[in-house]
Amino acid sequence: MLVVTQSADELNVRQYTKESSSTTVAASVTAEPGDKFILATVFINEPDIELQQTRSRMHYGATRLAVEGSPRSPEQMVGNYWTARKTSGSLEFQFVSRNRAHSFEHAYRLRKASE
Repeated sequence: MLVVTQSADELNVRQYTKESSSTTVAASVTAEPGDKFILATVFINEPDIELQQTRSRMHYGATRLAVEGSPRSPEQMVGNYWTARKTSGSLEFQFVSRNRAHSFEHAYRLRKASE
């Protein structure tokens, strides 16, 4: 689950999973030709403490996500991620709510409420 908040002077992106959360270190939105917008982030991921001891260290990474839909009513974001652990992959996030989630469980409840 991805939570994006923006004010006049700040852009913050948090990602929540069942096992960890990621916090923005740096983020930017850039316009590309054809009314396309790209959200780029550098993040730090903090797995649950018990996982840090066994299989998932804290690490840095980056994302590049294309915002699909109109800028005022985005429908989804799709793109890629890379991490300092030498992992990479694809990401896809669907718009769920304008309410801000503060945990994985809260984001999950918001998603369920929108279905």
